[in-house]
Amino acid sequence: MKRSKIVFLTLEDVLYFHGNTIAHEGGTAGLRDRGLLESAVMMPQVAVGGRYLHRGISAMAAAYLFHICQAHAFYDGNKRAAVISAIAFLKVNGHTLKTGNRELIALALGVANGTLDKSAVTIWIRRFSKRILVR
Repeated sequence: MKRSKIVFLTLEDVLYFHGNTIAHEGGTAGLRDRGLLESAVMMPQVAVGGRYLHRGISAMAAAYLFHICQAHAFYDGNKRAAVISAIAFLKVNGHTLKTGNRELIALALGVANGTLDKSAVTIWIRRFSKRILVR
């Protein structure tokens, strides 16, 4: 079975997700620190010795959620942008999350307040993500 190429999000993708959620749900628009966001968005792609630091789709999705949330690069909506980015990354790579909004909110709050680390987020995503069957 041939491994498919991983599709990573771009800075523009995350900026779009953030702008869209602010427009629809409210909050203060704007980017507080572009450099912090760029760093957060690149984290899932980091490789050492030709191997990804975050191994597997779940770990990469967790890296988006964790680092975007922790970077606090936006004035408002950091947790929302982080969750949407992780979900979008999973979707473009053939996965979906089987969970509700309450669980996603609790996950994002846990990252934001420091009670959940990246490995806990990876385990959570691995538990609730499912591969989408494509015919």
